[in-house]
Amino acid sequence: MSTDVARDNGDWIEEAHRALAAGGHRTGGARTVVVELLGRVGGGVTAQELAMLAQQGPRPASLASVYRTLGILVDLGRLHPVDVGNGIARYELVLPDGQHRHHVVCRRCARTDVFEDEPLEEAIHAVEQRTPFVVETHDVVLRGLCPDCAHDDGD
Repeated sequence: MSTDVARDNGDWIEEAHRALAAGGHRTGGARTVVVELLGRVGGGVTAQELAMLAQQGPRPASLASVYRTLGILVDLGRLHPVDVGNGIARYELVLPDGQHRHHVVCRRCARTDVFEDEPLEEAIHAVEQRTPFVVETHDVVLRGLCPDCAHDDGD
């Protein structure tokens, strides 16, 4: 799983529950488990990782339920899938304050680390100012080799 500074995601959890209810979706059972887990880990997880975490809890949720809930939360604009390659998506929280993370992905082992970079955000904003587009979202995924895999390449 990705690493990040812990955030208080209570607002995200409440907002996700409200969005589910407003969208006509029941908020009990597996959906509650998935929302609570996402809020607790802060996003940056795959569906498989989330399902594994759900199986360890007192109210397990199946992989199918996890995928359904992730899809609904993406449709409701509360999650953002980030393609990290090899058909794998990591699901990031869409935070009420607009904060988000970027990713560095190892092309060999799929290790994913996250980063925030204010100068990068400023550069993206500058590009927006020079184009006729209003940038609503963006993804930054840098790909390469993690330290372990880069070290293995030198053998």
